[in-house]
Amino acid sequence: QGHTQAVAAINSYRRAVAAAGAGNVSAGRSFDLFKFAKYALGWTLVYRAINLVGSGTSDMIVQTIKLDEAMRNVNVIAGMSEAELKAVSVRLIEMSTSAEGGLQPVQDLAQALYQINSAGIIGAESLKVLGASSRAAMAGLSDTQTAATALISVLNAYGFSAEQAGHVSDVLFQTVKIGVPRFEDLATNISLTATVSAALGVSVEEMGLAWGALSRNMTDAAKTNIALSQLMIAFLKPSEQMRAAIKLLGFDTGQAMVKQLGFIGSLKALYSLAGTDATVWAGLVQNRRALQAALAFIREEFKLSTDAAEDYGKSVDGATSAAQREQ
Repeated sequence: QGHTQAVAAINSYRRAVAAAGAGNVSAGRSFDLFKFAKYALGWTLVYRAINLVGSGTSDMIVQTIKLDEAMRNVNVIAGMSEAELKAVSVRLIEMSTSAEGGLQPVQDLAQALYQINSAGIIGAESLKVLGASSRAAMAGLSDTQTAATALISVLNAYGFSAEQAGHVSDVLFQTVKIGVPRFEDLATNISLTATVSAALGVSVEEMGLAWGALSRNMTDAAKTNIALSQLMIAFLKPSEQMRAAIKLLGFDTGQAMVKQLGFIGSLKALYSLAGTDATVWAGLVQNRRALQAALAFIREEFKLSTDAAEDYGKSVDGATSAAQREQ
């Protein structure tokens, strides 16, 4: 009797999934049918039934098992009720088959959701970040976890809410547009720059512009990350020469100068004192990578950042969608 029930349940599961796609009712129904087979009938009967109804159903069941396991991991952090856990699982099934979820595999979405929750973004906010991450992944030919890493790094560094995840994604894609690195390279190397940039008071948009411009010279995402971060640190922890230059320009701190002039504007102010003298700049920044970045920016009277700014444009909004259309 139990064996017959298992076959019937999994056949119903297969029909439910095939019939109406990932609408809320059908997705929830298919998930319930799987739960019935898994918990009420036991694994032995489920596997025997799978063998009878075919390998296509086997694949569906395996994917649902993986989703269930991944969501259990998410719930260790999120602490949802069973009803909430089911609702979020169904939501991920829906997202995985729609543009909203970037057409990413549902297990990838679940693993990225775990990553987002681990970063302290939970509840409805986590789903907003997940949606932005999955769309960024599709546009950047990457995976959702990699995209989530980048968005989480920037959101947390700047203290942004989940509502701003889409805008951060647009900034990152505009950065890729004007620079050398692929989205995946930028995503895995943006964390340090974002942290230092936010501490210095550089806007997220100017951070993207500076990164994209410098990457044209560095041609390597990891080197760009280190060099730009070190140059910003030179303002946060100024040498005696830098401190004197900042005072001479009428500011008490590097942060105060950046707040008023912007990051590139602050470099231009220092340029008015140091010119192209590499020795003077070495005394100001006192770091090899920072010096490399500074000299790249000031070359030909800031041609690097000027050209990049023209390509960057006045607004980054819509950059993720534009990248999706190009894929």
